[in-house]
Amino acid sequence: MAHSPVRIRRPPRLLNPREHAPQNDSKARSRLRAIAILFVLILCGAVLAHVSLTMHPRFLTMGDSIGSQKAIYDRSPAYFGGQLDEFDMRDWRNRVMLPYLMEGFSHFSGMEFGRTYVFFRWVTATLAVAAFMGLSMRTLALDAMSAVATAALFALSLIPTFTHIYEIPSDFLDAAFFCALTAAALARNRLAFSCLLLIGLLNRESAVFATLVWFSLHAFGHGPRNFWRESAWCGLCGIVSTAIVVSLRVANSVHGASGAHPTFWSENIRLLGQGSGASEPASFWSANISLLRDFIARPRFGHPYFFLGGYLAFMAFLLASEWGSIGWRARRLVLAAAAIFVVSSISHNLDELRIFIPSLVLSMLVVFSIAWRREVGGSQSGAGTDS
Repeated sequence: MAHSPVRIRRPPRLLNPREHAPQNDSKARSRLRAIAILFVLILCGAVLAHVSLTMHPRFLTMGDSIGSQKAIYDRSPAYFGGQLDEFDMRDWRNRVMLPYLMEGFSHFSGMEFGRTYVFFRWVTATLAVAAFMGLSMRTLALDAMSAVATAALFALSLIPTFTHIYEIPSDFLDAAFFCALTAAALARNRLAFSCLLLIGLLNRESAVFATLVWFSLHAFGHGPRNFWRESAWCGLCGIVSTAIVVSLRVANSVHGASGAHPTFWSENIRLLGQGSGASEPASFWSANISLLRDFIARPRFGHPYFFLGGYLAFMAFLLASEWGSIGWRARRLVLAAAAIFVVSSISHNLDELRIFIPSLVLSMLVVFSIAWRREVGGSQSGAGTDS
């Protein structure tokens, strides 16, 4: 007698998480992903701040760096290495944003000013990384995870800018503001650009370089009328920016003086002129040539010229190989970065690589557009507002 095969009843199949996931699963995963991204940004900021604070000899001169911020807020004398600064930091006296924010935070939180300084180094470094992440998402159409990885690599590129003996607390916000200004320029949003420019000048005068980005993106290719309109717009931005910077430097350069004093402005303008005399290109290039001779005589990888030369060589070879494949926006950003680099080089010591942060923001954006094979601003074509 034939026996029918015995059928074993299998237990019900477990739910396929992809097919039968709860409705709130995607939201939960999004929240977890957002938390992970936040941790990456915070850790990148912490690494940047830690390296900047502890790098020799910056760790030894931290007291002078903290004192410089106090001097800007108090309009008091500035001391470096125990010596009174001959020119009273007049090139820094317009950088009032961080000193006032730190003083206010220190006052309301009860935190000692030195600890507040260290905390703000961490916060501003995190903001710089987050700003580049936002720029990558907006202009390269990257998803959040790809953008945060890109921002982490950008954070790594900032470390070679820590070559100056003193910390310059405005450097991280300089990167953050330039990211925001670049995004506004790519979107052709005049109102946002103007507001960001005016606020950015309170952090560092280099925010005015964003007008070169706007000019390179929007002045060409639309006829002579558009060219002259955009030229006038950028010229106006430059004039207003210069007036704001000079006014802030003048207003903050006399110790404990009141604006009502009859000789206030004339005395400050005289002192500002004395300080500006030390900013002549000839004096800087004499020091730059001397530094170059030192590097040639004793080449070493920790020298600022090693980092500068390596960066320029990398960009030269990359652009030579990819120039034909990148879009017109990326090409114009490269030209803007080159123009900013030249202008910065003319009147600064080249061992202070922090002066090239605006160029670094633009060039790294182009580098990542090549790496991801994305057109800069491609997701915004025709989407910008021209307020």
